[in-house]
Formats: sequence, C-alpha cells, structure tokens
Amino acid sequence: MVQKRLKALNVERQKSLVSDAQKIVDLTVALDAEVKAMDGDSMTIEQIRKLNQIEKLAREVKQKMRYTPTGGLETQDPLVNPQRF
Repeated sequence: MVQKRLKALNVERQKSLVSDAQKIVDLTVALDAEVKAMDGDSMTIEQIRKLNQIEKLAREVKQKMRYTPTGGLETQDPLVNPQRF
C-alpha cells in the first residue's frame, strides 16, 4: 500500500515537472522572440516579468527534481548533505 502511494506521488511529481518545464520552454521562446524584435538594448517591464517567472519556475523544477517521494531531498552536494560523503 505504501509502495503504491509512493509510486503515485512520483508520477504526480513527474507530471508537474513536465508541465513546469514546458512552461519554461514556452516563456523562453516568447521572450527570445520579443528580444530579437526589439530595437533597443533595454528590456520592457513585461519582458523582465517573464524573465523572473522563468527563473522562479527553474528553481521550482530544480527543487522538485531533488525531492524524493520518501520524504526527503536527494542530493550529491557535500555542503548540503555532508554525511553522505
């Protein structure tokens, strides 16, 4: 029963990761097209908002990728988890 629940949590986490990754791709493509179409060197407020949203989603994806359904974080970083090394 616990294994089924963990598997379901992992499937849900992966769906969320795919969705967030697709949002990052969509925002990046849109932002790239807008920046290429610009005449000047500065970004608009809307472009900066898109950039901030991309950064936020990227951090969330990174965090979700590190999460394990067993209730913890899986990491290879000795500064974060020194007892593993």
